[in-house]
Amino acid sequence: MKEFRINEYLSLKLEEGETVIYVANQAFMTCKYLLLNIESKNIKKYDEISSIDEAIEFYSSEHERDKSLLEPETEFWGHCSNLQAWTDHYYDTRLLDMNLAFPLLKELSDAGDPIARKVFKEEIAKRIASGFPNVITFILEEKYIESFTVEERDFIFKLIDPLQFSKGEFKKTFPLLKILAKLGDFRAKDIFKKKLMKEMKSMNHNVINYILQEQYVEIFSNEEKKEIFDKINHEEILNLEFWQALLLLHKLSNADDLIAQKMFREMGKIEEIMPFIDPFIDWNKSQYLPSAITTLSNLKKLDLSANSLKEVPPLVYKIETLKLLLLNENQITSLSPSLGNLKNLKRLKIKNNNLNSLPREITNLENLRELRVCNNSLTNLPEHLGKLASLKALDLNNNEILTLPPSIKNLKALEFLDISNNHLSVLPEFIGNLTSLKILYLHHNNLTTLPNSFSELSSLEYLFLFDNELTYLPEEMGELSSLKILHLDNNQIERLPHSLRKLQSLEKLYLRNNNLRVLPDWIGSISCLKKIYIDNNKLSTLPNTLCNIKFLEELSVKGNCLESIPDCLIEKNSLILLNLTCNKITESKEDFVNINIFDNF
Repeated sequence: MKEFRINEYLSLKLEEGETVIYVANQAFMTCKYLLLNIESKNIKKYDEISSIDEAIEFYSSEHERDKSLLEPETEFWGHCSNLQAWTDHYYDTRLLDMNLAFPLLKELSDAGDPIARKVFKEEIAKRIASGFPNVITFILEEKYIESFTVEERDFIFKLIDPLQFSKGEFKKTFPLLKILAKLGDFRAKDIFKKKLMKEMKSMNHNVINYILQEQYVEIFSNEEKKEIFDKINHEEILNLEFWQALLLLHKLSNADDLIAQKMFREMGKIEEIMPFIDPFIDWNKSQYLPSAITTLSNLKKLDLSANSLKEVPPLVYKIETLKLLLLNENQITSLSPSLGNLKNLKRLKIKNNNLNSLPREITNLENLRELRVCNNSLTNLPEHLGKLASLKALDLNNNEILTLPPSIKNLKALEFLDISNNHLSVLPEFIGNLTSLKILYLHHNNLTTLPNSFSELSSLEYLFLFDNELTYLPEEMGELSSLKILHLDNNQIERLPHSLRKLQSLEKLYLRNNNLRVLPDWIGSISCLKKIYIDNNKLSTLPNTLCNIKFLEELSVKGNCLESIPDCLIEKNSLILLNLTCNKITESKEDFVNINIFDNF
């Protein structure tokens, strides 16, 4: 690993082919690309470009997409040169991409770098005074002036002339005008409103779509919105292709354009409109559905994802033909008991909402096969959830669940269960009743033990238990005869039960960051193993039996206390990766010269 130290606070390291910046000995950021290789002695040759941010705009982003231009080590030294030049010129933010310069300068300032502390506010003021819209927008969006005093902030705003930069291309200037208007700059708000009115009047539907998509009108009052929308020739919209007109009217309706709302409701028959609902209902701010949607006797799939729904439109519960209902990425806080009316529903996804409970009527969905409610705020589950006899997949990831209802034991068809990122401290014995289970995610909980009933999960192929508080594994785990992946990273496991030798289907074993002192000899009898990761434990030796694993491809034991490794490992032709870093190996074997791992790789 190569390292280049610039000063007491700033250094760079080449790690696995990537350049990582360290601040105060803590990893801060991985460098994405090298735009220009800047040398301190040749700094003046870049005078024609006032900042790297302008160079990025000039050169486009091809440099970021093409990773084949430079070898990792060459790029590493280029980054070192750039940051050395940046430091030599007192952290001049013009010399680096703003996405690196300002976060890094802020981090150095927070870490106690006296020069960074001194120039941080000066650099903010200097770059704002430059009048480059993208940089000003970035500084304000990232709230770098929040730590400024009232007087300093007033001074900063006086440096910004909204009239000057408002003459530029609207995709560059509108984001800045919006931020300034939201921050209370009345000049910017007035200029912004006039610019929007001008664009609306132009009747360029692509521009209007862009304005609505970026929600530029939302910062204005209803009265101001009316002024803006009144500039639109609404009748001219009807000259567009049908689907274009429908889409534009729908967007205008959701932005509170009263005329567009009326036109949208009256436009065409529902049979004509429905084929075009899907392209825009996913990505806009729909809060209502036309009542005639219930007349669609064959409607089986409805996607209302990524809207602004705070509740499910009541009409949805009347579409009894539905088999798939997607409500992801909304703001829904509860579901109506009427959900139980959707008897034909097979798949229900309500990911990334604000649900804190599920209605008990959900248990009436006897045909439901897939239920995904991850990334919500659920604290418990319906008592009779086990009535969902057809359920095959249940995703509860990232909620606040403390316990599981006993009725879950009746989900005999369940093959996929994700309860990760919750607050489970105990896994109940009845988990063993889920005999069809193939995939079980339990990571990021507070589990200290596992139930003996694990032995009943004979179909289980993938088990994820990392980031818990396990200190041991029950002997019964050896009965998981179908297990292919066992992930136990970041626990406190001190030993492995002898019964695990029976896991003859196991292909991947992860035991990083535990308290293991011994890797038992029987590990060599698990013939299907391809990957073993046992980093950061307390191993002092490795068993020779590792060499008996015929198809072993990856063995990582970094961060242990090894002083040597078995000779046979050096001759193991199947190995693609052998990681021995951060151990206590001192002997030098001539056989290392002949190791062919890198040839395999």
